[in-house]
Amino acid sequence: MFDVVMPLFNKEQFVRASIQSVLDQTFRDWRLHVIDDGSTDRGADEVARFQDPRIALIRQANQGVGPARNAGIGAGTA
Repeated sequence: MFDVVMPLFNKEQFVRASIQSVLDQTFRDWRLHVIDDGSTDRGADEVARFQDPRIALIRQANQGVGPARNAGIGAGTA
C-alpha cells in the first residue's frame, strides 16, 4: 500500500487533473488523501465527484500547507 497526500487550498481548476494523474499510474495499490485546508472555492466538490474508494477527502479549517500535509500523513496507513 502506498499513500499519496495532496493538500488542497483554492485550487479548484487544478485538482481534477491532479487526481487523474494519480489514477493514471500503473501501480494500483494506493490510497489518496486530499486535505481540503479551508478552501473557499469548489475544489472539495471536485474531489467528491470521483467515485473511487481509494480517494479520501479530509476537510479542516485553514491551517496552512504543513498542517494539511501532516493531517494526510496521519490518515495514512502505518
